Amino acid sequence: MGEFTDIFGLTFDKNGNLYIADEFNNRIRFINFGSLGVAQNEVIIGSIKIFPNPANSQFSISVTSTFNEPVQLIIKNLVGVTVYTSEGKTNTNLEIKANLPAGIYTVQAINATLNTQSKLVINNEFPQ
Repeated sequence: MGEFTDIFGLTFDKNGNLYIADEFNNRIRFINFGSLGVAQNEVIIGSIKIFPNPANSQFSISVTSTFNEPVQLIIKNLVGVTVYTSEGKTNTNLEIKANLPAGIYTVQAINATLNTQSKLVINNEFPQ
């Protein structure tokens, strides 16, 4: 059973299922009050998947979220300079074509409900 750290909001859907937003743990907990007991499922919100990683100039980014919503992607080099920006939707594969020099970058995904980041490695030595 999971623990709650910082409850940000509660809501019920039309079927009586409870959703609890735990901001500190970056989770939305889904609780189904079934006739046999309580089942609990967790959805990790704001996770970023980058593939392939390491990549060349072309790669895909997927940002998971509870809802399909707009998201802004910001890629920064290790000095913190923004080298690429794009907009898309969560829960889809966003195809990125960026001619970045080899190195390590941070990919940040931002919208009204999330602000998360992941590392991207660009390696231009080998074809994809």
